Amino acid sequence: ISPSDNVIKECGEEANIPIEMAKRAVSVGAVSYITIEGMQTKRDSLFCYDLELDDNFTPKPVDGEVEYFQLKSIDWVLDKVIKGGSDG
Repeated sequence: ISPSDNVIKECGEEANIPIEMAKRAVSVGAVSYITIEGMQTKRDSLFCYDLELDDNFTPKPVDGEVEYFQLKSIDWVLDKVIKGGSDG
């Protein structure tokens, strides 16, 4: 399955996002990293997408992997990126 097709599938499974809305997701890059545990290494990549949701849409957890969704201001997000922290 391609990364784009997987985003569409996961949008529905994780947040009940309709297919037509999920198809608007835009690829914005990838993050590659290596995990080292003892003598073993694991390479992985995360494909990153932006998706602007409709103003009247509220994501809802579907498959139990996500407990809830919260809307946060950009200032809150920037603060967490800059300072770190796990509250929220």
